[in-house]
Amino acid sequence: MLGKDACANGGTDLWEKAALGTVIAVIATASLIPTQLLLIRNTPLLLVLLLPVAALLGIPYLVSRREQFEFSLFDGLLLIFYGYLIIRNDASLALVTFVCFAFFLYYVTSFSTRSQRNLEYLLLAITGISFLISCYAVVEFVFQRNLIFPEYFPRHPTGVYRVTSTLSHPVVTGAFLLQTAPFSIALFLRGRLPVQRRFGGLATLSAALAVLLTFSKGSWLTAGIMIIGIILFVGLKQGKKVLVAAGLSLIVLLSAGFYWYTFSGEQVTRSSLSYDIRVTRWSDAVQGISDNPVTGVGFRRGSQSIFELYRESLLAQGITHLSFPVDNYYLDIFLEEGIIGLLLWALIAVLLVAKGVSTAANRSSERPWALAALLSITSLLLTSVTFDALNWWPVFVMFWVSAGILSGLSGRKFD
Repeated sequence: MLGKDACANGGTDLWEKAALGTVIAVIATASLIPTQLLLIRNTPLLLVLLLPVAALLGIPYLVSRREQFEFSLFDGLLLIFYGYLIIRNDASLALVTFVCFAFFLYYVTSFSTRSQRNLEYLLLAITGISFLISCYAVVEFVFQRNLIFPEYFPRHPTGVYRVTSTLSHPVVTGAFLLQTAPFSIALFLRGRLPVQRRFGGLATLSAALAVLLTFSKGSWLTAGIMIIGIILFVGLKQGKKVLVAAGLSLIVLLSAGFYWYTFSGEQVTRSSLSYDIRVTRWSDAVQGISDNPVTGVGFRRGSQSIFELYRESLLAQGITHLSFPVDNYYLDIFLEEGIIGLLLWALIAVLLVAKGVSTAANRSSERPWALAALLSITSLLLTSVTFDALNWWPVFVMFWVSAGILSGLSGRKFD
């Protein structure tokens, strides 16, 4: 059964329903419609259109819950971090949308999910969206083409076909599904109704298959680390026999994977190419960081700063613009916002993980959902090593929703 209400006032009024519905609409819009489909000033048009709706519904709702608000260290860090972004950078539609949705998603989710019913609605919505994305990914792989958005997702000329589903890139698809999978697993294990548990199990299996079909090595590595962590956690709880059996199973799977990779994996996954590209981009980012280590080059200017390193040779080839993603969010934020931005972001991440561990350990009735939120956040922190995760809207949105769920379960006390 889903956890008990985290506060006495767990009912939902009209504002709460509308605000939570907008959160779900933002998740669906960011994940079911490719980011590059409709853009205005490098920002998804549909999300821009949702921004005034979020403000009109979110602000009155949060004002109505002001008596429940307890200012904490985490709130202070959030204000400082996004305040720094606003002060440090020139005003732009992308920056305004980025900052406003971070606050809206986090605080509305935090307050609304203190209600058991609201938490259930949100988890079912997340699981349903994940299931749709996963099913379409499988269909896409069967037909070896993206049937709905073929012009946006052409097949890569080398290697196996990699699914994108409704998201912007196979790497983004894998990362987003890893963020949502812990909630599907929790619904499968602790859903209130049998149909919810069956739906959670089906969504989990379909997400696992879709992640496999993205052929995203970063997502595979993140999934492997998370599985090992779960095995250790369950093994320590259930006894040595479970731990030994799980360990042996893991060794067999790793051995089979190594055998497969030795004979055909390089052709399928293009690991050498991916590795070479990332090492080059990371080296470029470090070079850019050395030029402005304190405040960085500015919001969303990391790619342009790397382009400048190759300007002369690219212009000689007639190339006036080319995207150079850093492929590591920690280096990316260091490059764009300097050491100040990186340290503020690191403190936010550390507080989230610490509160997740504390909530999962101390509140038995809410442990499954706290663990799910913690795993979702952890998956983002891990995949951020291999791509600029929070620069992609689906991943960004799901991160702050997960943080809001964790905050709601812990009573919003980040001390």
